[in-house]
Amino acid sequence: MIEVTLSTLVEERFHVPVAYQRLTFRGQTLDSGRLLDWYNIASGDTIELTKKPKTASLELATWRNVINLADVDLTSTVLDLKIRVTILLQTPMPRLQHRGQELIDDQTLVSCGIQDGDRLTLLDRNQTMTVRIKQPSGDSLTLDVPPTTSVRDLKDTVAQRLGIQDVQTLRLAYAGIWLTEDQSPLGSNGISHDAELQLRFLRPPTASVVKVHVYTLSKRVTVDMALDGTVATLKALAQEALGVSVSSQRLFFGGQALHDDNATIQSYGVAAGAMIQCDVVIHPEQKPLHAPSATTTAMPSKLMENLRVHDEPEPTPVPEIRSLEDLVAHLRA
Repeated sequence: MIEVTLSTLVEERFHVPVAYQRLTFRGQTLDSGRLLDWYNIASGDTIELTKKPKTASLELATWRNVINLADVDLTSTVLDLKIRVTILLQTPMPRLQHRGQELIDDQTLVSCGIQDGDRLTLLDRNQTMTVRIKQPSGDSLTLDVPPTTSVRDLKDTVAQRLGIQDVQTLRLAYAGIWLTEDQSPLGSNGISHDAELQLRFLRPPTASVVKVHVYTLSKRVTVDMALDGTVATLKALAQEALGVSVSSQRLFFGGQALHDDNATIQSYGVAAGAMIQCDVVIHPEQKPLHAPSATTTAMPSKLMENLRVHDEPEPTPVPEIRSLEDLVAHLRA
């Protein structure tokens, strides 16, 4: 079997660096990690060499927008590209990231795996960008964060702003893709200024999940909840199902308030099929759920207009009866 060392031989013979070679056989691009026998290449066959362009068009994601960089020399160093960006944006020397990895100044762009059409992210801790977090209820939470903020840091900020104790219940998505790498910066996920992220709540693990019912005065919902899950997790699920914010919920079971967000629901005696009461607390800045109607306030005055006052007649005095003769005399009268 013949190993694919063809790229090295081509570089030595035709002086074309490996990074700029595209080798094809019968229209199929050869992968440098495979053997020639895998492609059924035999002695006397012809392999075509195509030179890749040494310049490329790149996208630069800043904290505000995405900028197109044309005619970038891929043989130049990262430092050369940083100087170009500095002149273009009139900013101090930036930090650049490609596919989650920060670029080192003395490396060439091609050695970093940068190709035509790739996107680079501008990292600058002194700048912030605005992102909007759309909640299941439809409300949006607006935050100003640096592009270097990690997904986990953003989750922590969202949990703090929404009053959610258990950050593990949160999931964030951008452009229909779940952000599963908690340590990755927002910029490396293509998130830029004015981006909108979707917030969802994780369901508890299926291992010990039971169904519990949460009800208010006007609605009852059923949620899947792990018995070892916390009260904070239950509140987060109730927020998604009822549309009542966590800070406005007061939960009760069996006449007892579930006041400790970090306690498990099982510690309060909650079991499968439990009915949990949810009282909605209206904060001073919120409007009441049911405002009195105009008809109700006008009714007393309307009744007063139709009210007629009559003098009550004096009651007829009852004679004093002390004997049978007095009773007979009273009946004859």
